[in-house]
Amino acid sequence: RFGNEAYAKVLDARRAEVLALVSGLRIALIDLQPLVQEKGGLSLYVPRPAGHFTPAGYEIVAASILERFREEEKKAGGESSGPASSR
Repeated sequence: RFGNEAYAKVLDARRAEVLALVSGLRIALIDLQPLVQEKGGLSLYVPRPAGHFTPAGYEIVAASILERFREEEKKAGGESSGPASSR
C-alpha cells in the first residue's frame, strides 16, 4: 500500500468496498490506514515479512485502539482503569 502507488489504488478500491459494507451492517470499525499513513506509512513496517509493524508501528496502533476503547467507554457512561474482564 505505502510503497507502490499502483497497488495502493487497487487496495483503495477494495478498502472502499469493505468500509461501505461494514458501515451498511453498522459494525464498529477502527480504520487504522489513515493513522498509519499520517505517522509514517511504510516506515512503520519491517522490510520482510510484509505486513508486520515495527515496534514503533505497533505502539502507534495500540495507542490508537486504546484511545478508541476509552472514547467508547465514556460514551457508554463508564470509565475504568483496565479491562472489563479479569480473565
